[in-house]
Amino acid sequence: MIITTNFGNHLRTQHDREITVDSKLHKESKERSQELNHIFGIEDLNKVFEPGRTKAEVIEHIFKTFLEQNKAKIRRALTEFIVRIRQSFNIVESPVFGTLLNCFNPRASDFLPTSHNTILKDIMITFKDQKNHVRKALSKAYIRVHLSADI
Repeated sequence: MIITTNFGNHLRTQHDREITVDSKLHKESKERSQELNHIFGIEDLNKVFEPGRTKAEVIEHIFKTFLEQNKAKIRRALTEFIVRIRQSFNIVESPVFGTLLNCFNPRASDFLPTSHNTILKDIMITFKDQKNHVRKALSKAYIRVHLSADI
């Protein structure tokens, strides 16, 4: 980033010196750019910012691509959210919940489950994954582990 103030211009024109600054704004801008490159890849990023595209089209594309590339992660987070706060599975059927999610990403309702049965299936998949994880961890234990339940 080149300083564009009078001082910077003076050093450049009179003393043939370039001054660069890594300001906080420059660092944040660079990080956002890297995040976009990570989400889209350089070639796709050029497509996003094609000449003639409106600001709304660019934003729409970014929201849609983010959801497409993180669908599994988002579904897992939603499942964990519902289980941890002991929420009813049919929260995903609530228009109020959909409105909340759409405030964060206007395309959210196109990608998230809208049926409590889908949430149930996701929870069962997560349960089986976690159960296998616990089994593997216990099988690697140095001592024998005995579990019992007092029902």
